[in-house]
Amino acid sequence: MFDLDRLTVFLHTSSQYANVTLVIAASAITAEIIVYGISQFGLVGQAEKSEPVETTPNIQKVAALGRLEPRSRGN
Repeated sequence: MFDLDRLTVFLHTSSQYANVTLVIAASAITAEIIVYGISQFGLVGQAEKSEPVETTPNIQKVAALGRLEPRSRGN
């Protein structure tokens, strides 16, 4: 099928080895950037969102927790 000796000679040539390593590293980095970008836009593993419902609390009683001071009339 393929000759292992030819592959070994190809990979052990220093400049070719560096090129192959560079291509593999660049491909892996590119793939990671793409996956990260898609996940930031919410296209990966996210179901449909419903609109948030705003509820107002029912306030029964108000209590002051500090000392109340009168306002000065000069300001």
